[in-house]
Amino acid sequence: MFDRRIRPVRPAQWYAGLTIVFLGARAVSTLAAGASFGTPGDGWRSVLQLAICAVLAFGLARREHEVPAVLLVGAAYLLMTGLELVHDADLLGVVPVDARDRVVHPLLGVLALALAWATTRRARTPAPA
Repeated sequence: MFDRRIRPVRPAQWYAGLTIVFLGARAVSTLAAGASFGTPGDGWRSVLQLAICAVLAFGLARREHEVPAVLLVGAAYLLMTGLELVHDADLLGVVPVDARDRVVHPLLGVLALALAWATTRRARTPAPA
């Protein structure tokens, strides 16, 4: 049977939900505008964003998977940030990088790690008696 108790929303769930909305809207609007699938192309960025949304949605579906999903996404965005430092025009010749990405990528990476940490820390803190 399902557990019908209402539980407070955890920091990792906030991150996953808001990031899905942000990246999903960005990806769908880019694809709807006729994204290019050349190399580098905006279409590939949209595919990457939708894949990240899928990982986060998987994390939201099962409570025990939310923190690992957020950590995976955070690590991916920090890796992208590092790759942008090496080659600032694109990621591995496929995904173009613009000025907005130079702000969004490190922000999403750091927020993911911080909120995953806050979620695990909160889970270990005993409830007041």
